[in-house]
Amino acid sequence: MEVFNDYAGIDKTAFLNYIAKQLSPDVTTLVATLDELATRQGALTAAADAVKDRELAAAELAAAKDQAKAILDAATAAATDAAKKEAELLTREDDLIKAEQTFSEQAAAEEKKLAALALQLHAAQDDLTAEQEKLRLAQEILARDREALDARIKAFQDKVAALSV
Repeated sequence: MEVFNDYAGIDKTAFLNYIAKQLSPDVTTLVATLDELATRQGALTAAADAVKDRELAAAELAAAKDQAKAILDAATAAATDAAKKEAELLTREDDLIKAEQTFSEQAAAEEKKLAALALQLHAAQDDLTAEQEKLRLAQEILARDREALDARIKAFQDKVAALSV
């Protein structure tokens, strides 16, 4: 509706008719347009926020990937170290097993030697015991023979003494 006349003035009748008939729908349309603009502005802001969130998420993803790579590198290094240590331990275990076997063999050989020496010692001890028994018997015989000799010497001296008188 046109409220201006040809002389660049406001036509009061047309203006009042406009207010009476057209102003309310125009205000309603204006309010609806303002609401739609606010909604669209919110949608644009939401889109901008989504773009910012995506950029932030991409940065966090890159940081997480870097952190995961660092953790993976550390885990790989730890696994490598563990494998080296395991290999060293297996080598040491093999060396200990070999040393134990060598020691066991040496101990068995020494035990055999000691057993042979023990048999020799028992045999020597038995021989010594037999020799001691022989010596004891010989000492007894010697003591009896000495007593007999002493008795004969005494008897001879008694005879010699009896002849001299």
